[in-house]
This record gives sequence, structure tokens and C-alpha cells, in this order.
Amino acid sequence: MNRIAPDLSRPAPCRHCPVLAGLAFGFALAAMTLSAGSASFASGSDTARPQPRKEQSMSLSPTGSGSNPSRVGQPDQPPITVDGRRYEQIVNGAALDLDQRTGYLAVFDAESGSRLHLVRVYDVPFDPDLEADVQDVFFTSMRLDDSGHAIIIENERGGRFSVDLDSLTVSALP
Repeated sequence: MNRIAPDLSRPAPCRHCPVLAGLAFGFALAAMTLSAGSASFASGSDTARPQPRKEQSMSLSPTGSGSNPSRVGQPDQPPITVDGRRYEQIVNGAALDLDQRTGYLAVFDAESGSRLHLVRVYDVPFDPDLEADVQDVFFTSMRLDDSGHAIIIENERGGRFSVDLDSLTVSALP
């Protein structure tokens, strides 16, 4: 039987990566289903039936727990467009050579799509001994305030912040 050797030139997938974890869970569940079915019919008896099996539960806890390794992924926060500018969360600051992966708000020209500003909304301390993705702190809520002159942002750790749209200054909220 030919076996395909694993590609060792790539790093091993992060055990917290939601996509790979979901695929691994799906493959494991399929393998359990196949092995449970073949084991029940292995006796060769015409009356053999698959036995009911206990369903495995997978933790799909909400993302509100900060650096929870069982989180499914970052909360989806749609951008807000005001006066020709689009405001959206940066979800991977490392790709932009920023000093932290999350906690930034990007301001784009709504028509051209060009980035105009980056605003650091809050600090995300980094521990080099932990995997980076479990330290990410994403926005859980982003909305325009009643005056229409500020965006109110809440994050996974319960922090609340106001970003003034004219000056792009950030204030912590109670």
C-alpha cells in the first residue's frame, strides 16, 4: 500500500485553530461512525444492528471569555460607514506589522478602499509562552453612538471604549 508522507516543511497546525479543529473533529466523528458501524456488523449475523452511541459534545462556548482556547472564531463585526469613511476591526495586526494582533480599528475611504488611519483602541498584552491566537481579544460589539460622532466598541474581556470620529481619540468607558 502506498502511503503519502506528511509534508514536514510546513509547521504543524495550531490546536486552537477553529478551521483545522473543526476538520479534525469531523474526521474523528466520521472515523468513530465507521468503526462503530463495522464493529456491530462484524459478527456476520443478519440481525446485527448498530448500537446507539453516545454523541460526543464539542465545546462551542461563546467568545465572551477572552482568551478561551475553545472559542470557535472571532466575533463577526460588520464595518460601520459614516460620512464616506468605513470603520472596521483589524483581526490580524501581525499581517500589517503592527505591535499587536487585535485591538485596532482601521479607517478606510469608503469609495476607494484605501486605508486612511489605524486607531489603537486598547492594549493586548502578549505572553510569548502562549500561542498567539488564544491571546487575541476581539471586538464583540461595534456601534455608532446616539450622537453619530463616536463608535462604541466592546471587547471579549468586557472593556468598553468610545472612538471619537473627528479626532480619532479613544476614551475608556465604565
